[in-house]
Amino acid sequence: QMITITHLTKDDSMEGVDSERRPHFPQFSYSASATA
Repeated sequence: QMITITHLTKDDSMEGVDSERRPHFPQFSYSASATA
């Protein structure tokens, strides 16, 4: 849980526009959030 959140936060902060453009990034974020 902690690792997932950290990774997501780091990626989101570094790649904000990229995340929205890539369907893989947002999908993973949703999955992690739902699981947590």
